[in-house]
Amino acid sequence: ASQPESRPLRALVARLVARQGRPAEAADELAPVLDSGDASPALQRLVAELELAAGRTEAALPRLRQAFST
Repeated sequence: ASQPESRPLRALVARLVARQGRPAEAADELAPVLDSGDASPALQRLVAELELAAGRTEAALPRLRQAFST
């Protein structure tokens, strides 16, 4: 499980990795935060967008559904 204090660091790393053109790695970096069950809809949407950019539509769809259902 993701520790709350690690969230800002994970977000920073994910932004840097995404800027380097590696959206799959950025999404993977944020996945533990989402798996904790208390991620915001904005974070869920961000990870879904990264998944889409990485060509991982199957992974993006549940994230988008969760973001819009909360």
